[in-house]
Amino acid sequence: MHKQQIIIWGIIFGTMVLVVLLIFFFLLFVQFIKRKTLHIKEVEELKFKYQQTIFKTQIEIQEQTFKKIGLELHDNVGQMLVVSSLNLNSLQTNDTEMKDTANSYLTKAIHEIRNISHNLSIARINETDIYTFIENEANAINTSKKAKVIFNCKNIDAELDKDVKLVVFRIIQEVLNNCLKHANATVITILLDIGFTNFNLQINDNGKGFDTKRAVLGNGLINIKQRTEILQGKCQINSTENLGTQVHITIPIKH
Repeated sequence: MHKQQIIIWGIIFGTMVLVVLLIFFFLLFVQFIKRKTLHIKEVEELKFKYQQTIFKTQIEIQEQTFKKIGLELHDNVGQMLVVSSLNLNSLQTNDTEMKDTANSYLTKAIHEIRNISHNLSIARINETDIYTFIENEANAINTSKKAKVIFNCKNIDAELDKDVKLVVFRIIQEVLNNCLKHANATVITILLDIGFTNFNLQINDNGKGFDTKRAVLGNGLINIKQRTEILQGKCQINSTENLGTQVHITIPIKH
């Protein structure tokens, strides 16, 4: 009887040790999984921050380049065209048709350069609210008759931060540029909705579209996605061949 009790207690003790060991190893495994998950998350966050830093640097370099180009166009090329126009008007020639044609081209060139310089001006962007900016872009396209732009604004409950606004403006310019130059759109619809917590922008066009499953995104669309991700936003691009493209951008607003 004494031996049986010893055996029973030995089995119980062994079982308890085994259970404790199993619990110990289970807890170690859980801790390992947690640390691994945390490590992966930290690596992803570092990777994202690194990409953000790189892209922000690229944006800053781009903006400085835009500023320089804008000033050069306005102060040098623009002035040279104005002087050329004045000299043309002072020319003594009987061929008034040729003179008028040349003058017309010069006037258009001066106007286009002023528009480009205006669009590249960081100071102008900083002084302009998002609604006015989109309205100006829409009016410029409508005036040029390159396409018809319909702009609707649902509501504006918040104002974008200056740096965020600059990136958003460049996104809008890039989308509209794609609509005109690549999609060959004739009608563009812009829907703006700025809530207290989210900025929502949707731009639709009736252009040639593309198959999103097969097509490789061009630099323009890649830039739009990257710029949106820098602002921790989401960019959804839907397109169908011959049925146009829809770009939907959502960006969180920080207060």
